[in-house]
Amino acid sequence: MTQVRLKVFESLEDRGRWRVRVNLGVLRRLGVVPGGVVEVVGGRRTAAFAWPANVGGDVVGLSDVVLRNAGVRVGDFVVLRKAVVKEAVSVKLAPVDRTVPVDEGFVNYVRRRLLDYPLTIGDIVPVPVLGEPIMFKVVSTDPHGIVAVTSKTNVVVYEKPLEEGLARLVANLLKEQGYNVLHVGLLEDGADVVAEKQKVKLIAKIVREETRDAKTNFYIALGKLLMLMKDPNAEYALVLTENKHVKLTKNIPEEIKQKLRLRFLMLEKKYVVREVK
Repeated sequence: MTQVRLKVFESLEDRGRWRVRVNLGVLRRLGVVPGGVVEVVGGRRTAAFAWPANVGGDVVGLSDVVLRNAGVRVGDFVVLRKAVVKEAVSVKLAPVDRTVPVDEGFVNYVRRRLLDYPLTIGDIVPVPVLGEPIMFKVVSTDPHGIVAVTSKTNVVVYEKPLEEGLARLVANLLKEQGYNVLHVGLLEDGADVVAEKQKVKLIAKIVREETRDAKTNFYIALGKLLMLMKDPNAEYALVLTENKHVKLTKNIPEEIKQKLRLRFLMLEKKYVVREVK
């Protein structure tokens, strides 16, 4: 598949939109018609509508939305290729930084606002409500890859940020195990939950969907948890979010787990947390 590597500038005229601006010759080389969808690969993969602009053939203008979702800044390089877009059977969204009252009418409104837009897991998408954009994160799509919302897509909108919800589930499990929960929610140092039992602290880190690869996500979270291991008397827990993560725990020798005072918790699909042995 043809692809091009281009230097990024910000397309200020496209603020709030899913758009990239490139030379018409680049579009033709990629086999993309004006207004067609391209895959944008930077720090992460995302997708956007591509429109021609009077710019050089070695640069691409990204809107603020695409800059954020591609994980790049002005001056970075991205790879563009023609996107393969599938109709979304389902899309799940969670607010990024606030609680949002959700009912059937609001879900239908969000579906209409996102109709035909290309989405990938991990994208942050603005949805205007009463003149103010509310940021939602795409937490799940069926199928995977780049999908477009249709009038038949089953759209699920969570009321609270999913990260906070996951952390509270972990906190509830720890309470059942006799822990006193000291903090719930992402801290500046990266911890999601801090609890204590018999004067021994437990610090928990949730595996988040930062990339499309479950193994990579596991080791990213494990690395962040290792960075938190400053108290030799504390316990540490990695909260798994996919069955593939459970298999990866078997690669860590028991003696290492014991030395690090490391344990694993599994978030089930029905949002139940269980201990992993």
